[in-house]
Amino acid sequence: MKLEFIPYQLTHTQLITEDTKETVFLLSGGDKKVHLYREVQVVNLEHSFMEDPILEYFPEFKNITSNILWMNIVYTNNCKQRITARGHQSGEIIVFIVEPLTKEILHEFSIVHDGPITRVLLFTSENKINAPSCLDNLGLEGSATKDEKSNLESYHLLVASAVEQSVVYRNILENKFTDQLLLPDSDKFDCVMCACAVDIDFDGKNELLLGTYGQELLTYKFQALQPQPPSAPVDNFDDIDCMNSRRKAYSFSVSTKKMYKSPTVDKTPSSKTVYKDDLSMPDNWTVNTYSPETGIISHRLNMQSSSPGQVKDGYQLLWRRSFSAPVMAVEHADVMGDGMDDLIVLTLKGLHILQPDLSKVAEVCLNRLFDLYHLSFKLQKEDKSKDDNKPSVERKS
Repeated sequence: MKLEFIPYQLTHTQLITEDTKETVFLLSGGDKKVHLYREVQVVNLEHSFMEDPILEYFPEFKNITSNILWMNIVYTNNCKQRITARGHQSGEIIVFIVEPLTKEILHEFSIVHDGPITRVLLFTSENKINAPSCLDNLGLEGSATKDEKSNLESYHLLVASAVEQSVVYRNILENKFTDQLLLPDSDKFDCVMCACAVDIDFDGKNELLLGTYGQELLTYKFQALQPQPPSAPVDNFDDIDCMNSRRKAYSFSVSTKKMYKSPTVDKTPSSKTVYKDDLSMPDNWTVNTYSPETGIISHRLNMQSSSPGQVKDGYQLLWRRSFSAPVMAVEHADVMGDGMDDLIVLTLKGLHILQPDLSKVAEVCLNRLFDLYHLSFKLQKEDKSKDDNKPSVERKS
């Protein structure tokens, strides 16, 4: 298929009508448009695609003023509503809530960052799945039991910029862009090229994985954070050694020289840092304390204020893994067919598949089965107690 524009992102989504649900391809280009391609039936050809007008089915791609570098589309409420996030070359992020059947835009809100948006990702905090039918008597809750409002409010938006720290906007549909959490050190390894939300430690909560052009895979987990001590002011801007990437140079183009310097940090990796390529994923879950320098932007200008002793929730960098080439894509899928999702990492030099430690996975499974056994035993005991407390009915002769 001949293209008359520069392609940026190729993705697929569902095109939902009153009668059908069809998988289509969306391609954003340098012509400030998003193109829709549908499969058509042609004689003697197995697969053939034709471009259709996109605004007829996706009205949220109207009035595009800057090239869309990345977009993410999810359906909620049994495909009755669609959430679309657009990241633009100009730094603008726009989120739409659309009703697929009527093609009506219910809500629209936006914000502008300082640099091009390399990735947007809609995700949920919890990784819930439907309980199998054999466990219906235990009353386990799955994702299908959520009501409409809870399902909508649980979505968060990850935004990665070419020149700024990556940020997560919590409960994007309820709070819009008011609840912001930064991902610390996400701007220290060159531009973020890809992102993925997956539960890699099997606790039911999704972690965030970022792949960078600086050949690093970063993993973040949402947890309670202790407040940072105040930084000491310095007068000499030349003493601050923070120019370790082009994003820092961009961020530091400020007019004032009255900046703040954080305490000196050892630039060598600590003993807790793990870089061996043959290590499995759970073994890498050690806190990485490597920090070349704390950076005045991340620790002074981008940190939310907190009172002494106050604990603030946020994302923390748990570990990072180095590769021999820039990381261009990261996804999760059951590659081995063993029921466990593996991490698929694509770099400029090849494809890497990272598997979890099966011994630790087996330990988690045994603990879950043990919990299910105790829950089943408890429910059976309660049912028996209810039956014993029922008044007996005597028959009259």
